[in-house]
Amino acid sequence: MTDHMNGFYVALTKECRVDDGEALMSVIRRLQGVAAVTPHVTTWEDFTASSQANIKWRTKILALLESTP
Repeated sequence: MTDHMNGFYVALTKECRVDDGEALMSVIRRLQGVAAVTPHVTTWEDFTASSQANIKWRTKILALLESTP
């Protein structure tokens, strides 16, 4: 038996202003089978999560560089 999908999550490569993203959302709405497109507005929680992820990567890269002879 095959699973069924009822949606997709799409992540942008970088943040953009809502008014700049309107064109992209318009194109996605025109795709066959798309019922709705809703933007996700960046919050302080997104900024915090992104900052913490960057710190983890920097720490791992520095540890790798320090262990390299």
